[in-house]
Amino acid sequence: MFSVARRWIVPLLLLAPSSGLAAGPAACPIVMEGSAGVGRPWFAPEGGGRLYVARGGRLEVRGARDLGLSGTVEGLPGLSDMASIKGGGLGYAVFEGGVAVLDLSALKATGVVESRPSAKAFLVPDDAVKAMVVFDPNYGAVLGISTKDDRAYAQAKLPSAPQGAQAAPDGTILAMLSDPGELVRLDPASFGILKRFPLRSCDDPRGLLLDEVSGAAIVSCASFPLMSVDSATGRILGSVQAEVHPKKTQADAVRRARVGASALAFDPGSRVAASIDGFGAVVFAVLSEDGSFKGSVKAVAGGFARGIAFAGRPGEFVVSASDPSGRPFAPAPGAPAGGGGLLTLVSASSVGNSACRP
Repeated sequence: MFSVARRWIVPLLLLAPSSGLAAGPAACPIVMEGSAGVGRPWFAPEGGGRLYVARGGRLEVRGARDLGLSGTVEGLPGLSDMASIKGGGLGYAVFEGGVAVLDLSALKATGVVESRPSAKAFLVPDDAVKAMVVFDPNYGAVLGISTKDDRAYAQAKLPSAPQGAQAAPDGTILAMLSDPGELVRLDPASFGILKRFPLRSCDDPRGLLLDEVSGAAIVSCASFPLMSVDSATGRILGSVQAEVHPKKTQADAVRRARVGASALAFDPGSRVAASIDGFGAVVFAVLSEDGSFKGSVKAVAGGFARGIAFAGRPGEFVVSASDPSGRPFAPAPGAPAGGGGLLTLVSASSVGNSACRP
């Protein structure tokens, strides 16, 4: 069992915010060290809010307020993604054996939809049509699973590798394809392309989230950690420029930080968007109702950020990170030994909070 460290006085976020990010009282980051093999995080609002974290071959359930461990789902080797169905206590997880069907109330797997997903496959719930959709960047493939009977109902080959997707309120699916960057809208029944918008300025895209207020698709690119695109017309509404590292090319950095669909998170309440950039840091910005960005701030995760998720409360996110040198972090008391990582719960408004400084 992991131990949760005290509230640290060394902040996760090291740079002061520019205008747009609301300042105010905020707790210093809660950091859990020594988390061997920690993977990407996910949040589900059911039951007061749960965080799910991939760790080795199991799915850990943790509190959204303190990161405390409350349960596990075992037997998921090669776990790469999970997603839950709203209000049903039902979830799915991609692992090396296929797509596991999860009872999130009892914390156990109840079945498997057999497939051959790669380690980069990710899930997109489509509640409007009662489906869970599996996207696989390695094969450029998409598979639909009915949440009524857990049976595969359709599959298709996409023109290029999907790097992020989200279902729209009408049931259609927005997906970001790579080589070159392209935003497409898919039919949820056949996964045929209904609309396509080239986004050549979005090089090496990672992730996609939809803001229902502005209608903007939020994507992450190598040159723009945050970019917003009108999902109806393909027009770019706003962007946040990436920093240029003085000694490494952006392409080298992006290859090192390839984190797939877990590169983005968005809090629709505070309208804070967060993205992992090409150097393993986190960039925060506020999305306006017209789809443009107000202000931005760069965050240092204490390691190399590999996954980020909204944590359920306004402006709060959970970040998983690894040591950029590849060395394990020193385990906290009671934590398991082995390959290291960090799991950090942080509020975007704690940026520049003097109370967090040594």
